[in-house]
Amino acid sequence: EDNEWKILRIDGKKLPSTACFRFRKEGDYIHAFGGGKKTLKKFLNEKKIPLSEREYLPLIAEKEGGEVYVICGVELSSKLKVTKETKEIVYVQIKRQLT
Repeated sequence: EDNEWKILRIDGKKLPSTACFRFRKEGDYIHAFGGGKKTLKKFLNEKKIPLSEREYLPLIAEKEGGEVYVICGVELSSKLKVTKETKEIVYVQIKRQLT
């Protein structure tokens, strides 16, 4: 069984120094590709992420604010997308722990 989620590539220079790894909290939002700003709850519903997984999805987000930059294994914010001007690419990959 495949326990790996997709590898996300982000522009390392665009990731704010105030970002950290954390789990979701009330009021979180993401700037989705082609979808504008969405609440994390709405985004996860649209991606059909099971409720049982949502509480345990690691995020890279503002420690004190609600902006989410990366939903590990799922999606990244359009603000961090890699372009032809990108000088530093950061790869983010996690593995599911099967129980």
